[in-house]
Amino acid sequence: MKCLEETVCKRGPEKWLATLAKAGIPKATFAATDDVDDKVVVDLLQAAAAVLKISVNAAMAAFDEQWTGKYGRLSAA
Repeated sequence: MKCLEETVCKRGPEKWLATLAKAGIPKATFAATDDVDDKVVVDLLQAAAAVLKISVNAAMAAFDEQWTGKYGRLSAA
């Protein structure tokens, strides 16, 4: 979820706090290696989409772009 946090924070750190609140998750920081329950992932993606005023598909695409652009390169090294 660190990747989603980074994606949302590109629009401002307050957007991540709003996403957590909308998803009903207490203020949290995720590590890149955290194993996160699928329901939490879906809740956060839906909340991020609502906070950023984009579709869930657009939120997933932004997450994918961040993941492949940053973490994909790290995995390939």
